[in-house]
Amino acid sequence: MASVKIFDTTLRDGEQSPGVTLIPEEKLAIAKQLAKMKVNVIEAGFPISSDGDFNAVKMVAENVRGVEVAALARCRKSDIDRAWEAVKDAENPRIHIFIASSPIHLEYKLQMSEDEVLNNAVEAVKYAAQYTDNIEGNQHSGYSRLCCPFRIRAADQRYQGKDSQYRAGRNQCSLPQ
Repeated sequence: MASVKIFDTTLRDGEQSPGVTLIPEEKLAIAKQLAKMKVNVIEAGFPISSDGDFNAVKMVAENVRGVEVAALARCRKSDIDRAWEAVKDAENPRIHIFIASSPIHLEYKLQMSEDEVLNNAVEAVKYAAQYTDNIEGNQHSGYSRLCCPFRIRAADQRYQGKDSQYRAGRNQCSLPQ
């Protein structure tokens, strides 16, 4: 039977709301409540963004049980290393890797082709796999707007009909609406 997992981003996305800033102890209190509500995955933060966020993610990972604790990372080794360092003591740690994939992001922000972005994502997942097999990936600002057929292109004959990030070892896929 199919099941739905609840992936909560309150601790990371919540701070993107105007006027909202959470200290590590507040994030921990919220994470404990989310665990009581039986949320499956808590994305505790973006550890590379600041020492405060790193400490908050680490605090959640060390103190909240019964849930997967995820840390967000870009497709950069330094981000992945920092994410792992923050979540490694979680009962079930997850690294959540993202990369921009809209045509505007590719051209102006990343200055990469779709193939370069795809290869970057695959290499990031391979790198993260040294730490855990609980890796999630998503394409920021691409898939949700359907403006870049990033994942569909990833399934071409170069990868023998298989999604390249899955071949690299990722076992979760984020599909925002």
